[in-house]
Amino acid sequence: MTDAQPTEIQQRLAAIAQLGGRGDLPGAMEATAAALLADTPEGCANELEILSLAETILAHPTLAKRRRSATAELLGICALRRNDLTEAAAHFRRGFNWRPEETVVARQLVGTLQRLGEMDEAAAVQAEHDALLAQAIGKLARWQEPARDAGSPGALYLDLLEKAVSNWFYGDPSLRGSQTIPFDPARREVGRDIPQQAHSMIGLRRLRHLRCVAEQVLRDQVAGDFLEAGVWRGGACILLRGVLAAYGVKGRRVVVADSFAGLPPPDPRHPKDAATLFDFHTRPELAVSLDSVKRNFAAYGLLDDQVEFVPGFFAETLPGWAPGRQLAILRLDGDLYSSTMDTLEALYDRVAPGGFIIADDYGVVVDARRAILDFRRARGIDAPMEAIDGDAVVWRKPGGPPPQPIASPVNALRELPWHVAPALFGAPRARLEALEQGLARLVSRAPMELSLGVLQARVLALLGEPAKAEAAFRRVCAGHPEQPLPAELLIAHLRRFGPAKALAEAHSAAVARFGPRPNFGEPPA
Repeated sequence: MTDAQPTEIQQRLAAIAQLGGRGDLPGAMEATAAALLADTPEGCANELEILSLAETILAHPTLAKRRRSATAELLGICALRRNDLTEAAAHFRRGFNWRPEETVVARQLVGTLQRLGEMDEAAAVQAEHDALLAQAIGKLARWQEPARDAGSPGALYLDLLEKAVSNWFYGDPSLRGSQTIPFDPARREVGRDIPQQAHSMIGLRRLRHLRCVAEQVLRDQVAGDFLEAGVWRGGACILLRGVLAAYGVKGRRVVVADSFAGLPPPDPRHPKDAATLFDFHTRPELAVSLDSVKRNFAAYGLLDDQVEFVPGFFAETLPGWAPGRQLAILRLDGDLYSSTMDTLEALYDRVAPGGFIIADDYGVVVDARRAILDFRRARGIDAPMEAIDGDAVVWRKPGGPPPQPIASPVNALRELPWHVAPALFGAPRARLEALEQGLARLVSRAPMELSLGVLQARVLALLGEPAKAEAAFRRVCAGHPEQPLPAELLIAHLRRFGPAKALAEAHSAAVARFGPRPNFGEPPA
């Protein structure tokens, strides 16, 4: 052996030889690698054979990346035996691009580059490899679903919508190449199948996370729209539009960005993209037309002017999209290095402080993971990432408001000064005023919390501020248009304090939305 680390090379040759007898690598590889391992004259004579065989293997269109990387490494070792450092570096570079998290391949490449005097490239390879290991999805903190109000009509609607877009109820089979695989609830839950009919393939856990992020954005009042780049059949965007509908939000849009013609081929603008082995652009099941996605939105009653479609490849459409528009959520699901990097370069600066960046492919697609880490390193982004599951990650752009917890009536009262809670039970005016001030602070932090808004409106009425109380009731109605209770309370308040015209309008609007209800009372004369 001519390399400086013969023991390590022998170990790797032994491991590669073990691969040779199974699956995709032809059995002849095992014998050739074993001969090289023995370092016999026969092994040297067989070197031409192994080179020819390895090149054939590398050209195989469906060979797994692990086997290709091992074969490229073996070619590199052969080149080292001939002391051809340039050729060895080319082979190791190829193997590293396929599996950059593989420590032995990275070490071989770094060592060979150093011997060639290519110190800058060696340092870059080492830095990327170290980052991939340090930021491996298994080492990231795991996202924990927050406590939430699970019993409200809006929450129940969104629970149902999550299961509907994933077709959890009917359990359609999944696609695997030309095969159809029976429904597997464990795989569907974590988004590890390609459903035949469901409108989303990201799984229940990622759908729940997306919903929680959208609700957090609304609570924290982070400015901007919700954009997904790479939508497939549109299920995740349908859920986002459902969140806006459930909370009665009118001032935001869901932006649906996709080619609607499948994935592009690897892009030579990015060397790491050009080196990929992924063949996503050849898979027709990933191409869903714009009309199909629109029909899916319409099936849920969610296709309206708050849904915006951006058709085309990201490199062409996203840089010039809607100048000045901010994003509260940027969800990346483009798989490729180029698609991921193009989206981040075009839109990361549009994400408002406190906004969320979600990368769907981080764990399972190394090309996307490399793009995310390269972008974060180039921009000096050190905001911690969380693993949503074994595939997706999320981080929050720094500089936004402090995250607001989901409030409840009991917790809200606990946050008030100790002397305030008794004001609910006929306390003097000074304590009612203290209570109203505390409630105003809480409402500003959790504007979508129904019970806080109702309590504030009632306290304002007790304080003899009917106009302010009416305004508070109207804010609650606007924030919860799907619930009749705020309308009932507004009507009751106006029956007592007027004016008559406002009462008639509120009663008419409530009956039009919810139909006649006993608590609305008779129409005003």
